Amino acid sequence: MTSDRRRAEARSQYVHAVGEEAAERLAIAGEIYLPATTGLLRRAALAPGMRVADIGCGTGNVTRWIADIVGPSGFVLGVDCSAAQLLVAQAQPTASTPPRYRQADVRDLSALPHDFDLVLARCLLLHLEDPAAAVRQMASLLRPGGVLCSLEPHVPTWSSHPAHGAFTRHVDLYRELLRLRGGQPDLAPTVPGLFREAALTQITINVAQPLLVSARHRAHPALTTRECGPSYLAAGLIDEPSLAELVRGLESFADDDADTTLCAGLAFQATGTKA
Repeated sequence: MTSDRRRAEARSQYVHAVGEEAAERLAIAGEIYLPATTGLLRRAALAPGMRVADIGCGTGNVTRWIADIVGPSGFVLGVDCSAAQLLVAQAQPTASTPPRYRQADVRDLSALPHDFDLVLARCLLLHLEDPAAAVRQMASLLRPGGVLCSLEPHVPTWSSHPAHGAFTRHVDLYRELLRLRGGQPDLAPTVPGLFREAALTQITINVAQPLLVSARHRAHPALTTRECGPSYLAAGLIDEPSLAELVRGLESFADDDADTTLCAGLAFQATGTKA
């Protein structure tokens, strides 16, 4: 198979694994971006009794946290296009009234309720070929005065200090694969503009950059590279020996380079209100 054909066949497929295979990476990513996520939702005035939709909820890590906040007087709906993700989400224990889950594609949310107080999209838009259309779909779910919240990582700003060759290669590969799959790795700073195009008002933007300090969090790049490995190979971005060497380098980096500062991508957090 030629390189051009491999790349064509890889397009429009999700970059990551789903379900149980992705659960550990998603849990770690959720922990890394949790302070930015909770700050975003608090600025959006998340409160008991609210009706909230979590679009692209994955395995439900943030969905369950939201359910704890809104409590039994509220309603939380986790939405994902992957049945495997939702199976994992539904199996997780929750201390509050359990959220509900529904399978749906962000490209068409017309079958969902359209009276939510808050809609959240987290680490979602960068994977889409048409993020503007997705923003319009999500905005349509809001009641007048409801708030759309987005958190998007800016992939180019993942960094290590001092620079580490394996880590830089990991970021470059992931960025290129997203592009080949129709994604937008550089999207994050443009989200406020997408909100304006969707006729949202009172738009806010905040930016934070998480640090990966614990060994668990510093394992995220190696986990991501192992998980995306089949996609890298299918797209012709790397060969198997080089992939194995890269994973070893990232695993060693996470274990041994405790003095190296490892930064996750800038977390762009945006809110917009439906008139």
